[in-house]
Formats: sequence, C-alpha cells, structure tokens
Amino acid sequence: MEIAGGETAVVIAAGAGRRMRESAGGARPKPATLVVGIPLVVRVLWRLAETGVRRAVVVTGCRAGEVRATAWAGRPPGLEIVFVQNDAWERQNGLSVLAARDAVGGAPFVLTMADHLYSPLVIEALRSASERDVDVALAVDRRLGEIADIVDATRVRTDPRGRIREIGKLLPAYDAVDAGVFLCTPALFDAIEGEREARGDCSLSDGVARVARQGRALAVEIPQRSWWQDVDNAADLALAEAKLRRHEAPFVYDAPAELVA
Repeated sequence: MEIAGGETAVVIAAGAGRRMRESAGGARPKPATLVVGIPLVVRVLWRLAETGVRRAVVVTGCRAGEVRATAWAGRPPGLEIVFVQNDAWERQNGLSVLAARDAVGGAPFVLTMADHLYSPLVIEALRSASERDVDVALAVDRRLGEIADIVDATRVRTDPRGRIREIGKLLPAYDAVDAGVFLCTPALFDAIEGEREARGDCSLSDGVARVARQGRALAVEIPQRSWWQDVDNAADLALAEAKLRRHEAPFVYDAPAELVA
C-alpha cells in the first residue's frame, strides 16, 4: 500500500509521565504540562491541524479525564477529536497504538506522541516520501551530535536506501534517532498485534521492527532547518521552551483559565 495523505492522526497520551513528575513536580498529568504556557497535547493538536490533519484519535490512559478535558478545551477549530481509552496503559506503548485501530479505519495515518514537539517541516518531510512499498515512514534525525539525551533516545540503523534495519533504545550501532513522528498504513496495527501475541506485551518500536524485517519501514531524514524535542523531564522541558521561543511565533488560544494556570 502506498503511504499518502494522512488526514487522520493518532496521538498517544496514555502514559503516567513518572520522569516528568519526579523531576519537575506539579500536579498535572504529563500531556497537560505547560510549555511556554500551553499544554503539550494542545500544542501537538494545533501542529497537526496546521499540517493538514482533519481528525485526531487521542489515546488516553492514566488520568484520562484530565487529559481529555485539556485536549478538548484547547482543540483547534475544525479538528475533529475522537478519544479512545487504553485500560492497559501501564504496559508498553504498543498497546496504546493498537487501541486506536478501530477508530482509524483503513486509511494511512500520522502517528505522534503527545510529548513530542516539532516543526511543521517534520510532517512535510514524511508526506513527501515517494516510496510505494512502505507501511511505516519514520521521521529520523541524523544530527547525532545535537541530541541532548542520546542515552534515552530510540536509535535507528538504516541501510543505504534509507530502509530501517533495526530500531531500539539499546542498539550499539546506529546512524539516526527516532524523532517521534510517523506516517503509517494500518499494516502497523497488524505488526503490533503479531508482536503482542508473541510476547504478551510490546512497544511501538517492536511493531516497527517487525515491519522493518519485512523491508517495509522507511527512515525519512528531517530537514536541517527543522527542530523537535521529546519532553520527558524538567531538562527536556527547558530545551523545548528554548526551541519554541527561538523558532515559533507566540501561541495564544482561548481555554478555561484553570487549564493553563
């Protein structure tokens, strides 16, 4: 199946965010963490809408009510939001992706984490990928010397054609890191389900690795002038705020005061 379009997106907002809570404190669930005054998940939804997404499937888990209230209050005009609950959110994140399967249907979709911020150029790069025999296109950063926390990064090893050979946090040899944004066909759900049946649990990376073993996972290098940041802890939060102030115009939206106070 050819990857094209991606007017639907899946946003994974189910985890507990323990590292953020331990390092930064505060009472908010992680997707509601304020980054330059705007909740993480709201920034992600606005970025998706800006880049052509018309429908977002938001997968919640831990503190689902608060996350849903934050996302709904800050939703961009014209973006349809569907909430899906992953009751197994304490397990690996592949199950959160799998929870979105019925809501997505049979079309290609953008997949992103609620704690990853990035420039619109990242999604534009994914959409410009021309390969037809691909089920997963992953945005990767090859600027390894600029990665602040390379120890925690999800590492990617590619072949000369840009196909993904291996992916995981513990790869000893790698030439890129996962930037946390994907363009996928529903074949990814089949891959995750296959890994879940084999292991009893699985991560998103396990599913992508299964697709990669079939030769159908592509690494898409993000443009040199683009930026991204995974927000896992207080240090990451500071980096994200610095990048937003440097690269983005101020962002204001009309939300209930209690959600941004």
